[in-house]
Amino acid sequence: MTRRLFAFLLVMLFVGFASPGYSQTANDLFSSDVLQEIRLSVAPADWDALRANPTDNAYYRATFTWRNISLQNVAIRQRGLSTRNNTKPALRVDFNHFQDGQEFLGLGSLGLDNNGQDASMLKERVVMALFARMGLPASREVSSRLYVNGQYVRSEEHTSELQSHHDLV
Repeated sequence: MTRRLFAFLLVMLFVGFASPGYSQTANDLFSSDVLQEIRLSVAPADWDALRANPTDNAYYRATFTWRNISLQNVAIRQRGLSTRNNTKPALRVDFNHFQDGQEFLGLGSLGLDNNGQDASMLKERVVMALFARMGLPASREVSSRLYVNGQYVRSEEHTSELQSHHDLV
């Protein structure tokens, strides 16, 4: 009985240290094998202000969580041109706006698109895949679910923004 208990505890200890969060990469974040889930924790007053002022580029502090990896002190703001709105805001998540050099899986920022002009939620993904296949610079895109303060907000695309050769497909 004691040996079994010891073996069980040893296995549980090993499983605990082998958590998938310790080895995640940007490729995992952009994997289309699963529907990704992104969670943002934002002060409720800041979330209300962001939504109430769609044309404002003000940044608000947030905590970004993907799988079991959280990054605090990230900046979010509305993004886009004609797709800005107060019901389904497209967001820019800037990991290093408030803290120089901070990255998430090697990324400095991430776009959370609201697909305001693409009800199929496929057009941009297909075009970017075509660009990549042709050898042209293309952002990585994948479908995801967005939660803000624990509440489901929408299905969307999250994208890498082309800022360096590391962001290319």
